[in-house]
Amino acid sequence: MRAKAWLLAVVLLAATGCGKESVSFPFEEVRYTLSGGVAGFDRVLSVRPDGSYEIMDDGRSVRRGRLPGEHLRALKERLAAVDWLDLQPEYSDPKVADALFETVIVRTEMQKHETTVGTGGTPPAELSDLLVFLADRARELRT
Repeated sequence: MRAKAWLLAVVLLAATGCGKESVSFPFEEVRYTLSGGVAGFDRVLSVRPDGSYEIMDDGRSVRRGRLPGEHLRALKERLAAVDWLDLQPEYSDPKVADALFETVIVRTEMQKHETTVGTGGTPPAELSDLLVFLADRARELRT
């Protein structure tokens, strides 16, 4: 009897994950750029659909590799959450001197989406979440 109960528990646990849909956002390239500021940043993170990436500083390749699967899935989830057709080209505060600018360019088979967020800008929450995610990846992958 214990064996049947154990088997039923395993089947139920396995079945709970079967109904989950995986988020898919088909892209050809995601390019995140951090530029400007007093330090004169010029950092680029480029990610391909297979998770391969390249980090560049001041136009020089610093590191190449492949994102872990969970990071690629998280990137696709964040990309899917953004309403790309409703974004403004730029979110910034023109009164901020020496602002840092974060630009994200997403190329799909049919379109190219580009938007920039400067210091003091107020983008939609989903875009902010994507930019934080990309900035964190760029920082950790560079080291």
